[in-house]
Amino acid sequence: MAGDGPGRAGAAERSILFAKGALFAERSAPALVLAGGPIAFILALGLFDLWRFAGFWGHGAALVLLLTLAGVLFWRRRPSPFWPSRADALARLERDGGMRHEPLRALEDEPAAGAGALWAAHLADARARVKKAALNAPSPTANSVDPFGLRYAAAGLLLIGLVAAGPAAPQRLADAFRPSDPAIV
Repeated sequence: MAGDGPGRAGAAERSILFAKGALFAERSAPALVLAGGPIAFILALGLFDLWRFAGFWGHGAALVLLLTLAGVLFWRRRPSPFWPSRADALARLERDGGMRHEPLRALEDEPAAGAGALWAAHLADARARVKKAALNAPSPTANSVDPFGLRYAAAGLLLIGLVAAGPAAPQRLADAFRPSDPAIV
């Protein structure tokens, strides 16, 4: 920001990066929740060692279908733009801090004509208001695609599967994505 020391400028850039991260989390959560459903199904079947009943071709076909479904669900709900812009992050910091008249974005503006006393007063006012910049935690946006909270049921099922699999859990998770013929194994 104009006129700030190097320590303040580093803190401001860090705040902007955190704001971008919060915006990205809010924008991508619905897509990740939707894409996570088929992947959780693959993992649950693996943890309970149910893929052995599908055979090589059944397991392979189900993997292709479920991973394709996860990709399509993610693609359809992907955030656009994928990564928030600097202007988005500044607007988020201003909104969360309850700032009016966009002081963060004003500090990055350039005067249209010569910089006079009015412009200097405008920047001084913006610098005074910037001290209110704040960042709230990301808003939970996954409820828009999972209003019944089925993602928690899936997480619970995976936790039960991990406990049930015991020490075999890492191998079963790996085998969930590796079709094999149970008659050979």
